[in-house]
Amino acid sequence: MIVGSRGIGAREKHIIMDLQSLLPHYKTEAKIDKMDIQERVRDTCKMNSCQNLLFFEQRKQGKHLYLWMGKSPKGPSAKFTVENTHTTRELKMIGNCLRYSRPLLSFDKAFDTEPQLKVMKEIFIDTFNAPRNHPKTKPFVDHVFNFTWANDRIWFRNYQIFREEGVTNKASSEYELIEIGPRFSLCPIKIFTGFLGGEVMYANPNYVAPRMINRQRNREMEKKFLKNKSKKDRREGLIRSVLPTDDIDHLYDNENFDDLKEKKNHEDDDSDQYEENDDDYEE
Repeated sequence: MIVGSRGIGAREKHIIMDLQSLLPHYKTEAKIDKMDIQERVRDTCKMNSCQNLLFFEQRKQGKHLYLWMGKSPKGPSAKFTVENTHTTRELKMIGNCLRYSRPLLSFDKAFDTEPQLKVMKEIFIDTFNAPRNHPKTKPFVDHVFNFTWANDRIWFRNYQIFREEGVTNKASSEYELIEIGPRFSLCPIKIFTGFLGGEVMYANPNYVAPRMINRQRNREMEKKFLKNKSKKDRREGLIRSVLPTDDIDHLYDNENFDDLKEKKNHEDDDSDQYEENDDDYEE
């Protein structure tokens, strides 16, 4: 079952469409609301008789994409953040493979070292491996799904198994791998014993939530803004100390304004006295 949450973006829709083109045994359903996700997804898998799940959940208005993978209805399940996504149309690779052909699954040696990686490997095998004698699968093996563990992330790549036309020997090992796409990386967050929840089997200690990254970025931007503002204020203070002062700048200060008002009133009184003397003189 491949399904997405309501409000998912266009780029994420293309990722889902690419995965649907790679998995012949997929089933899809309408987008699921964000209320009561666990019950709705469980009911959807039960109605469609699906035992494996790929649920894409998007949050923060398309900024963060999460992927739920698990076994229905009892689990286990794993939660990942989807990063470094590149669709097939973006890559424009020269490789090509038969649609709905059976894939080979290639895993890094690191998946056999840690217990949490072993659990993830089994989930990937159950999810991406095409069932035997499935009616939609083609009887060919011409591409490889590669899962590599590096930098605390799982990197997914899709390669075509290419062979030159001049080679006639079927047992020859002169094969090449040409990347087709899509490509993305999965950062594990937690592994649960149940389906989309339950007891936590594993929690990634190196995982940093996207909101914490955004918060740290905003703090750095704030520090940079305050630093530039302090430089600007210091520069303006130096300019004021160097340039000569102008009396017009202090014309409408409170103290100066009162002095000017008293001076104006005094001048008005003198002008009235002069007018009275002029009237007496004319008489």
